[in-house]
Amino acid sequence: VATGSLDGTLRLYDLGSGMERAMCLHGEEGVTTVVWSTRVPMVASGGDRGAIKVWSGLDGSLLKSFRGHEQSVLGMCFSRDGSLLLSASDDNTARAFSVAEKPLH
Repeated sequence: VATGSLDGTLRLYDLGSGMERAMCLHGEEGVTTVVWSTRVPMVASGGDRGAIKVWSGLDGSLLKSFRGHEQSVLGMCFSRDGSLLLSASDDNTARAFSVAEKPLH
C-alpha cells in the first residue's frame, strides 16, 4: 500500500504486517496522486506543482523523475505492459513518460 501527503511524503507499507516499509520525499510539493504498476514493483507519485516521480515498490528508492505539467497532477496510470506512465494535470494537459529500463522499440 502507498499513501501520499500534501507534506511532500510518499509512504510505502507492507500489507501483511501493516508496517511502514519506506518513506520517500517527493520534494517541495505535496503529493496529489499515487499509482502502483501491476507489472513491476514501481509506484509513481504526482505533485501539486506538476512533478512526477517513480519509486521502487520494494525499497522506496527513486528510479525516475519527470517534468511536463505546469500545475497539479490529478491522475496517473501505467500502461498494461508497464513501460509507460500516463498522467493528466490541472493545466489541461496529458502526458506519456517512458519508465522502461530499456528504450522502447
